[in-house]
Amino acid sequence: MYSTHTHTLPPPHPSNFTFHIHTGLLLSAQLHNASQLSSWCLHFISSNFVAFVDSDGYAQIEGDNLTHVQEHRWPPLSYETAMDEYKSKYLDTEGEESGEWGL
Repeated sequence: MYSTHTHTLPPPHPSNFTFHIHTGLLLSAQLHNASQLSSWCLHFISSNFVAFVDSDGYAQIEGDNLTHVQEHRWPPLSYETAMDEYKSKYLDTEGEESGEWGL
């Protein structure tokens, strides 16, 4: 009997693959003056900043695009700073609440 099983390569990591496509789409949209598509791509990249910053596509973002993404990122840098302060003040080394609320 013949085997019907074929060997295929595993799909690329979803976030890395997805963000590489969106980066390319952003650059193509800007090249062809597709402003609505360009705006949507910047919104998508900014809204998914935490996942995007570790992808290969982040290195392709530069200039005004990089400025926009950093200014509109989610969560904002102020949130991450506040969370770091909270964790250092109210959580002990095991990540549990220390009970010192300072009320």
